[in-house]
Amino acid sequence: MHLRNRHGKIVDGVPFYVVASLAFMFVISLGPFYGSLFGLSIEAGVVASLVVSFVCGCLAFYRFVWTVDPEFRGEIPVDVRFRNLGYAAITFFLLLVLLLIPVIPIVTAAP
Repeated sequence: MHLRNRHGKIVDGVPFYVVASLAFMFVISLGPFYGSLFGLSIEAGVVASLVVSFVCGCLAFYRFVWTVDPEFRGEIPVDVRFRNLGYAAITFFLLLVLLLIPVIPIVTAAP
């Protein structure tokens, strides 16, 4: 399946597929559990996870397919790639800390 951007040019779909599938996997696997921590039923948590996963897929499509220009390709300098990797690592760490916040009262209340 060839994906086309807003100008009708064929775009590489691999980044979109990777980001959308990882977001789907991450949200569907953790969403119902965190929903139950906040008082949602499992069914409502699954539905909310599917909605959030769909929104993540739409955002990934917009970012990696719709607005990309396939003719603007060039090598990214090493310092920029390293800086972006550092930002991604910090963001991932903060996301994990954010996901642990609701679980802390459960862990500390265990006998």
